[in-house]
Amino acid sequence: MAATKTVSQPTRFCRSATTNLPRDVSGNAPEQITPQFGVVVLFGFGIQVKVERGHLMLEDGIGADRRQARLPRVGHGLKRLVVIGADGFVSLGALRWLADQDSTFVMLERNGTVLAVTGPIAASDARLRRAQALALYLPYAPAGLTGSYTSDQSGVRAPTDHLSKTRQRMIRNHTSQA
Repeated sequence: MAATKTVSQPTRFCRSATTNLPRDVSGNAPEQITPQFGVVVLFGFGIQVKVERGHLMLEDGIGADRRQARLPRVGHGLKRLVVIGADGFVSLGALRWLADQDSTFVMLERNGTVLAVTGPIAASDARLRRAQALALYLPYAPAGLTGSYTSDQSGVRAPTDHLSKTRQRMIRNHTSQA
């Protein structure tokens, strides 16, 4: 006696041999997510960002309109992942995958409020930080940067605010120690 199928169970998803992404009941593959200028934007409900077998798996959409992507570690072209909305999940493995690839992760509320930002850590240059800190106290700093200036009869511009006076005091102390 041959085995027969007694209860029919429709397959909601089946794996495709070419894309390895699930297909819907009608056999159509969901829309693919591809980085545009290095940026991927996910939005909708039930957003998923996870790692499966070393690949970053992305899914977003509203209702039956879903988009999916499977990004390998090499040649993905992803520089920034932007998630708009707070419905779904981002796994710790996915955050680690993004950090390993020097990619930025940004999570925004639907109204544009920033909820979370992560990104690559750049090397710190002490000379640059020192120059930026001292730029505020240099006598030739632009007026808009340090405060307002008044011009006397000789045409010499003099600082008028407290910050500029502090700047002058620090320059005096710095030059007297040299």
